[in-house]
Amino acid sequence: MINNAFQEQYEAVPARVVRPVYTTVTIAAFTLSSPSEETSGIAGTAALGNTENFSIALPFQQNVDNPDTSYVICVRYTDANGITYRYLLFDGNDAFSTTFAEYTGQTIGPNAVIEIWANPANLTVMASDDIVFYINTLTRYGNQNSSFCACYYISPNDVTLIPSL
Repeated sequence: MINNAFQEQYEAVPARVVRPVYTTVTIAAFTLSSPSEETSGIAGTAALGNTENFSIALPFQQNVDNPDTSYVICVRYTDANGITYRYLLFDGNDAFSTTFAEYTGQTIGPNAVIEIWANPANLTVMASDDIVFYINTLTRYGNQNSSFCACYYISPNDVTLIPSL
């Protein structure tokens, strides 16, 4: 049967574009004590409080000059199998060495912690200024009806961490 009757077309509705959500993280300037004069150790930690995976924008601190040499900054998380992963974010301007893998964009899992590792040559570990960096969700670009989108959000949009033991 041929139907020549007028047919209404579906209304075109613009899609809501889903993008990754960026969060500014600030590690407040700090003064901590070194746990050891002989080896590097954790002088302070600060939990990020994330419940979903995320990544850290590179370069860390967005190419801001950081003159500090008394510490390195790492991020760590433990996966569902109990394996702990630790990545180096700031290398203390090569003032001392660690065996941690450098962060190059790996996915960071839930309950991540920022660690401040002390240079054994310094009794006082001090950040001369706030350290600002950016993290983002792993949301794929798409629209609201996309079956590929895991639409996670980091809240709040600005986080301030105060390292302590």
